[in-house]
Amino acid sequence: MKAIYALIGWSVVIIILSLMPVSSDQYSFFEHEDKAAHFIIYMVQCILIIFCLKGSQINKYVYAVLASGIFGITMEILEAALNTGRHFDYFDIIANISGSLIGSFLFYLLRKNIHNG
Repeated sequence: MKAIYALIGWSVVIIILSLMPVSSDQYSFFEHEDKAAHFIIYMVQCILIIFCLKGSQINKYVYAVLASGIFGITMEILEAALNTGRHFDYFDIIANISGSLIGSFLFYLLRKNIHNG
Protein backbone atom coordinates (compact mmCIF):
# COMPACT_ATOMS: atom_id res chain seq x y z
CA MET A 1 0.00 0.00 0.00
CA LYS A 2 2.93 2.36 0.65
CA ALA A 3 4.05 1.92 -2.96
CA ILE A 4 0.80 3.37 -4.29
CA TYR A 5 1.21 6.45 -2.10
CA ALA A 6 4.78 6.86 -3.31
CA LEU A 7 3.62 6.52 -6.92
CA ILE A 8 0.82 9.05 -6.47
CA GLY A 9 3.18 11.50 -4.76
CA TRP A 10 5.84 11.05 -7.43
CA SER A 11 3.27 11.54 -10.20
CA VAL A 12 1.99 14.74 -8.57
CA VAL A 13 5.57 16.03 -8.41
CA ILE A 14 6.00 15.23 -12.12
CA ILE A 15 2.77 17.07 -12.94
CA ILE A 16 3.80 20.14 -10.95
CA LEU A 17 7.32 20.24 -12.37
CA SER A 18 6.09 19.64 -15.92
CA LEU A 19 3.36 22.26 -15.90
CA MET A 20 4.78 25.06 -13.79
CA PRO A 21 5.71 28.20 -15.71
CA VAL A 22 9.35 28.45 -16.73
CA SER A 23 11.48 31.57 -16.81
CA SER A 24 13.99 32.27 -19.54
CA ASP A 25 16.85 33.02 -17.11
CA GLN A 26 17.19 29.53 -15.63
CA TYR A 27 20.74 28.34 -15.02
CA SER A 28 21.84 25.12 -16.70
CA PHE A 29 24.59 22.86 -15.31
CA PHE A 30 25.17 21.12 -18.64
CA GLU A 31 23.66 20.97 -22.08
CA HIS A 32 20.53 18.80 -22.29
CA GLU A 33 20.25 18.45 -18.51
CA ASP A 34 16.48 18.49 -18.96
CA LYS A 35 16.70 15.26 -20.99
CA ALA A 36 18.70 13.60 -18.20
CA ALA A 37 16.08 14.80 -15.71
CA HIS A 38 13.26 13.38 -17.85
CA PHE A 39 15.13 10.07 -18.11
CA ILE A 40 15.66 9.76 -14.34
CA ILE A 41 12.19 10.97 -13.36
CA TYR A 42 10.43 8.47 -15.62
CA MET A 43 12.82 5.66 -14.69
CA VAL A 44 11.78 6.14 -11.05
CA GLN A 45 8.11 6.40 -11.98
CA CYS A 46 8.27 3.13 -13.91
CA ILE A 47 9.92 1.35 -10.98
CA LEU A 48 7.21 2.67 -8.64
CA ILE A 49 4.52 1.41 -11.02
CA ILE A 50 6.15 -2.04 -11.04
CA PHE A 51 6.12 -2.05 -7.22
CA CYS A 52 2.37 -1.35 -7.33
CA LEU A 53 1.58 -4.18 -9.75
CA LYS A 54 1.07 -7.65 -8.31
CA GLY A 55 2.55 -10.88 -9.57
CA SER A 56 5.84 -11.80 -11.16
CA GLN A 57 4.78 -12.13 -14.77
CA ILE A 58 6.61 -10.22 -17.47
CA ASN A 59 3.39 -8.36 -18.36
CA LYS A 60 3.72 -6.05 -15.36
CA TYR A 61 7.00 -4.71 -16.77
CA VAL A 62 5.34 -4.04 -20.11
CA TYR A 63 2.33 -2.39 -18.43
CA ALA A 64 4.62 -0.22 -16.32
CA VAL A 65 6.56 1.00 -19.36
CA LEU A 66 3.32 1.69 -21.24
CA ALA A 67 1.72 3.54 -18.32
CA SER A 68 4.80 5.64 -17.66
CA GLY A 69 5.29 6.34 -21.37
CA ILE A 70 1.66 7.39 -21.87
CA PHE A 71 1.89 9.59 -18.80
CA GLY A 72 5.02 11.25 -20.24
CA ILE A 73 3.40 11.83 -23.63
CA THR A 74 0.35 13.32 -21.90
CA MET A 75 2.58 15.71 -19.94
CA GLU A 76 4.23 16.87 -23.17
CA ILE A 77 0.86 17.48 -24.80
CA LEU A 78 -0.32 19.43 -21.75
CA GLU A 79 2.87 21.52 -21.77
CA ALA A 80 2.01 22.63 -25.29
CA ALA A 81 -1.70 23.14 -24.62
CA LEU A 82 -1.50 25.12 -21.37
CA ASN A 83 0.80 27.90 -22.65
CA THR A 84 3.01 28.14 -19.54
CA GLY A 85 6.17 28.91 -21.46
CA ARG A 86 6.92 25.25 -21.99
CA HIS A 87 6.75 23.49 -25.32
CA PHE A 88 6.15 20.07 -26.81
CA ASP A 89 9.44 18.25 -27.39
CA TYR A 90 9.81 14.87 -29.09
CA PHE A 91 13.20 14.42 -27.44
CA ASP A 92 11.58 14.75 -24.01
CA ILE A 93 9.22 11.93 -25.00
CA ILE A 94 12.19 9.83 -26.11
CA ALA A 95 13.92 10.52 -22.77
CA ASN A 96 10.71 9.64 -20.87
CA ILE A 97 10.23 6.35 -22.68
CA SER A 98 13.94 5.49 -22.53
CA GLY A 99 13.95 6.09 -18.78
CA SER A 100 10.87 3.92 -18.40
CA LEU A 101 12.41 1.11 -20.44
CA ILE A 102 15.71 1.20 -18.53
CA GLY A 103 13.89 1.41 -15.19
CA SER A 104 11.83 -1.63 -16.04
CA PHE A 105 14.85 -3.54 -17.32
CA LEU A 106 16.97 -2.69 -14.25
CA PHE A 107 14.16 -3.68 -11.90
CA TYR A 108 13.75 -6.97 -13.75
CA LEU A 109 17.49 -7.71 -13.62
CA LEU A 110 17.82 -6.82 -9.95
CA ARG A 111 14.75 -8.85 -9.03
CA LYS A 112 16.04 -11.82 -11.06
CA ASN A 113 19.48 -11.64 -9.43
CA ILE A 114 18.01 -11.40 -5.93
CA HIS A 115 15.85 -14.49 -6.49
CA ASN A 116 18.65 -16.48 -8.12
CA GLY A 117 21.50 -15.44 -5.91
